[in-house]
Amino acid sequence: MSTTDTPASRIRLLCLDVDGVLTDGSILLDDEGHETKRFFVRDGTAIRAWQRAGGVVAIITGRGGRAVERRASELGIELVRTSVDRKGPVFDSLLGELGMTPEEAAMVGDDLPDLPVLERCGYPVAVRDAVAEVRAVARFVTEQPGGRGAVREVVEALLKSQGAWERVVAHHRDPMCRGIDAPDASNAGSGGSGRVRRRSWRTTTSATRGNDSTRGVGCPIASPCFWCSGVWRRPCC
Repeated sequence: MSTTDTPASRIRLLCLDVDGVLTDGSILLDDEGHETKRFFVRDGTAIRAWQRAGGVVAIITGRGGRAVERRASELGIELVRTSVDRKGPVFDSLLGELGMTPEEAAMVGDDLPDLPVLERCGYPVAVRDAVAEVRAVARFVTEQPGGRGAVREVVEALLKSQGAWERVVAHHRDPMCRGIDAPDASNAGSGGSGRVRRRSWRTTTSATRGNDSTRGVGCPIASPCFWCSGVWRRPCC
């Protein structure tokens, strides 16, 4: 079992396996041996919501390939660790890089290689069709199987525990709020292209965190949206 009873409201880092969690575990090979994977769009929507709410996502997988790299790039996931033989040391390395503790991390897994992380993190999660050993250590077992909305279910549960889910729903209902991507106000008004920019969580320093003069810069709506107001964690517009 996990060594902590960390409340879900404290989780900041969401670690994900790929095969069997972000996919249904199938490995599709064409006649030339090229591997492809099938991802579930609702999981992607949930990952973006988690990021907008200030959470960090990391992928830790024993396999690799362009499909994983492409999907991670589409979702803005910067912490991607592929071809991992032992996930425990990689998890420790990520915590050190981010300055976090194991209690601030959740891990979603499905099979035995995930156990070293599941047994150390603050919030271990098993997908519905995980092996018995993984379900045994999990604090939360999803109703959906891997690759069919399990990650979406986990993100919703975490954000509800943090009081942020209704604001996520409001964000999607507001057609004016573009979320993470917004016009670059720094050059649009001076003959620039106004091309979309994306800020990284790594650029949010103590000098800008909570600074009202920078909060909401470039926001496409008249007043700062939810993601620009309140506690500054990860700017999205």
